[in-house]
Amino acid sequence: ALPDTGGKPAAWLAVPVEKGKHRRSGTSWTRPIEATLIVRQLLAWMNCEAGKDLTFGVISFYKAQAELIKRQLGSIADDERKLRVGTVDSFQGMEFDVVFLSMVRTLPHNWKSKSDDREKQATGLFGHLCLYNRLNVSMSRQKKLLVVVGDTGLLQSELAKEFVPGLVDFLQ
Repeated sequence: ALPDTGGKPAAWLAVPVEKGKHRRSGTSWTRPIEATLIVRQLLAWMNCEAGKDLTFGVISFYKAQAELIKRQLGSIADDERKLRVGTVDSFQGMEFDVVFLSMVRTLPHNWKSKSDDREKQATGLFGHLCLYNRLNVSMSRQKKLLVVVGDTGLLQSELAKEFVPGLVDFLQ
């Protein structure tokens, strides 16, 4: 019953690359626009009548992105019974009513691989999204609604269909 979901169990919050690119943060990645849009939607749902009794989780493949989201949420992120933000590894065995999955990985349209090997190309383009077990965990922690947040353009290739088919299917 959350606003703008149509009562569906799956949603995609599209954040095209033109709205903001990813950034290296040490050995990790962030995408500030993605974090901002997640926080905005999360707060709207947590504060609406339909969301007041729900639990929420925000999963990222990148620790720096999870930390950025926590910083933007401020003290709201301290109540782990209502909301948990972290990397996919920290969500093993947990469930929440609503889960946001922050994709982060996006590259410029003129991206060219340095390798002819399709697996290396996929790793360069999709990063952690290629790790089937982690993707499976990240997409199965919700009881009622999964919201994937990211650049749909990243999934519009044969390489995506081959190496991240779960995300491609979810988008479709």
